[in-house]
Order: sequence, then structure tokens, then C-alpha cells
Amino acid sequence: MKNMYDKLKVDNDSNHKSILENFNNETIDKTIKELIFLKSLINNFDNHSFEKSSDQIILNNLLSSENISALHKQIITTLNLNEISKDNILKLLKNKMKLVSSKLEFNKINQTNFESIMEQFNKMSIKETMDQELNNKKLEEDKLKVYDEIYNLVMNKLENNIDFKLFYQYVTDDIMDKLSIKSKNFYTDSTIILEKNLLYYKNKLIDYAKLKALGITDPSYLNIIEKKRQEERDKQEINRQKRDKQERDIQEERDIQEERDIQEERYRQEEQNRLLSEMKDIQEKNLEIQREKIWQEELRRERERIDNWYKNY
Repeated sequence: MKNMYDKLKVDNDSNHKSILENFNNETIDKTIKELIFLKSLINNFDNHSFEKSSDQIILNNLLSSENISALHKQIITTLNLNEISKDNILKLLKNKMKLVSSKLEFNKINQTNFESIMEQFNKMSIKETMDQELNNKKLEEDKLKVYDEIYNLVMNKLENNIDFKLFYQYVTDDIMDKLSIKSKNFYTDSTIILEKNLLYYKNKLIDYAKLKALGITDPSYLNIIEKKRQEERDKQEINRQKRDKQERDIQEERDIQEERDIQEERYRQEEQNRLLSEMKDIQEKNLEIQREKIWQEELRRERERIDNWYKNY
């Protein structure tokens, strides 16, 4: 029994030893390589996540509500803006801050230089916003200046009568819609537009005078008159198109009838020619028959004459 146990123990130990040797030879190297690769993936993921998280943290600090509020206060204090302009400048500031932040190189920002970068970022955002606001304000002032110039031009070109002030504003607005405020030659351009449409505006002035006589001073009612006139023109155009269609239909019927008549005439002429040809053939045949009869009769007479001659001889 002891010998059997010893034998089994030896076999079992040999088997474990064989398994351990196989494990060491076939698996350890592969397992170590997989662990190293997995660790590198984890490290890379952690680094990427950290970089992404770090960029987002920096951006959140730059675009934080506290920073936006502080910059907003600086701008409205510097420009002395009213309540309406405050809301507009806030929207403009946010857009400019996003634009400036999009140009930053986040991989070069660290804990050491962050405060300096944020200070530069704020200065650039304020400068971009104020420059845009001042430019908008200048454009608005230029627009008002252009409006006054055109208004005076319209009054002088049409009827210089203050009773038609609303109409002159109406015409000026119409010209302003067609005029680029950024144009350096705005006065010349507006003059060209007015000269080009002067008769149109004069006709409208007559309509406006008629409206004023009826107690209507709102020039927008001219659009109603123009709309009715356009409807009348459209109606006339529709009627004209109907007349044109009727004329085309009539002409088409005439063309069809004319073609039909030509075909019938051609058929009648062909039939007549055919009949004439047949009659001619019949006549020729009759003539041929008559010639044959005459020839036969002459032949008969000649035979009779010969026969008589023989008898007499």
C-alpha cells in the first residue's frame, strides 16, 4: 500500500511539474506582453482624457460667467452704453470671446502661464468687442448722415413741400434699401437711383396727394394703390393671354382647314387627271378600232375588185 501511494505521489508531482514547465514555456511571455500592451493603452487613454479634460477646464475658466460679467462691466463703463446697447454688447462679447478662444493653443497653456494667458485673452476679447461696437456705431452714424443727404435730395428733386414730409421719408427709405451704406460715393449712387426712378416717384407723389386730399397721410397706402394697379395689370395680362390663345386657336383651325382644302383640291385634281387619262386611252382605243375597221373594209373592197377583174377577164 505504501509503495502504491509513493508511486501515485511521484506521478502526481511529475504531472504538476510538467504543467508548470509547459506554463512557463508557453504562456508567461505571451501574458507579460499582453499586460504591457494593456498598460500602454490605459496610460494613453488616461493621458488623452487628462489633456481633453485640461483643455475643457481652461476653456470653462476663460468663458465662465464671472469672467464674462467682469469684461461686460468694463466695456459698458468705458463706452457709457444704455440698457438696449448693454444687451447687444453682451451678445457681441460672448461671440468675440469664443472667437478668440478658438485661436488659443491649449497644449502650450499650463499652470505657470495660465494667469498671463487669461489676462491677454481678456484684453483681446475687450478690444475685439469694442472695435466692433465702435465700427457698428460709426456705420449707424454714417447711415443717418446718408439718410439726411438723400432726404434733402428727394425734397429738392420732387416737390419741396413740407406737407409731403412722410412721402419724402417713404421715398428715402426706398432708396436706402437699394443703396449700400458702405459705398464711398453714396450721394452719387443715391442720385442715380433717384434719377432712374424719378418718374415713378413723381407718379407716386400724385397718388399720395390724392390720398392726402382724402385725409390719408400714411404713405404705406400707396402700396395698396400699387397692389390694385398690379392686380389690374395682371388681369389685363391674363385677358391678353386669353385673347392671344383664342387667336392662336382660330389661326390653328384656319391652318388645319386650309391644309384640308389643299389636300382635297390635290385629290380632286389627281382624280380628274386620272379620269382624263382613262378617257384618252379609251379614245385612242376607239380610234384604233375604227382604223382597223376601215382597213378591213378597204381590204374587202380590194378583194372584190380583184375578183371582179378575174371574172371579166
